[in-house]
Amino acid sequence: MYEDQVPVAGIQPRPQRRTRGRGTIIRAGLHWQGKGTLVEQLVGLSVDSAGRGCIYTILERSDPPLAALKRTRKELQGLYASQRPGLDLQVEKAFQHEYIQRFFTDDGKGNGRLILRRGFLLLSGNPWDILVRLLTFRLPDRKTVVWRIDTFFDALQRFSRLEPASMDYEERSQAIRQLSESCTMLRMVAPACEQLIQQYWRHHTAQTAMIAIIAIMEYQREHGLYPSDLDQLVEAGHLEAKPIDPYSGKPFLYRQTADGFLLYSVGQDRKDDGGVRGTDEHGRPIVWAEDGDWVFWPWLYH
Repeated sequence: MYEDQVPVAGIQPRPQRRTRGRGTIIRAGLHWQGKGTLVEQLVGLSVDSAGRGCIYTILERSDPPLAALKRTRKELQGLYASQRPGLDLQVEKAFQHEYIQRFFTDDGKGNGRLILRRGFLLLSGNPWDILVRLLTFRLPDRKTVVWRIDTFFDALQRFSRLEPASMDYEERSQAIRQLSESCTMLRMVAPACEQLIQQYWRHHTAQTAMIAIIAIMEYQREHGLYPSDLDQLVEAGHLEAKPIDPYSGKPFLYRQTADGFLLYSVGQDRKDDGGVRGTDEHGRPIVWAEDGDWVFWPWLYH
């Protein structure tokens, strides 16, 4: 988008490169999202974030014309509309089933016993509990472990599709921990799965916010002033509907300011703090704080 207006490291882009690669970074990030391993999907989210960061830089440091803003908004809307909904944890689930193939015998009827020299990671509890079960032969069979793994990943898939407004972060985190307690291997993978769900919804929120920001700037170019509320974006045809904040289930919070406008989400704590950013452990404002609001404009550079 309008790359020729932003010199990189003091180098002015050549005219023929003005629009080359617009959306390429975001498109690459979306390619990795919603499929593959946890690592691949996290990489996709990170690449998508890098692409949005480039656009924020252009919006902040240049003055893109109306045509460029419209073109970019429509391109982003098309890219994000084609995005796979939610996350895909089937590959991670398949990995767990592959471990079962190696750690259990197969009686030909869908069941089998644990091979102790290989399958200690499938046991759960403290060392004393594990020792007691070993001595009393109270070990999980193949069917039981398969059921635990399927239950865990099916629940994660449901959680990934629940908007944060309908399920508190701590509630989801506790539910994931409880489901993973039945198996040491699930406890090992649970934090990464939880992180992926959290990152997915953060990025989904940021994607929606970016389109809204560009639409607000379009309105300003056309009318000479920023909209008084988000309804005017719909009335003017810049958006089909008001952008919804997944963390509140309501439209993003917006208001005009002396030098522009403010657009933010209530964030992880789901409380409106009036557009005040949360801080890190050193008291510095950050975008993705556990408390405070997530302010998408003005953008916060790190």
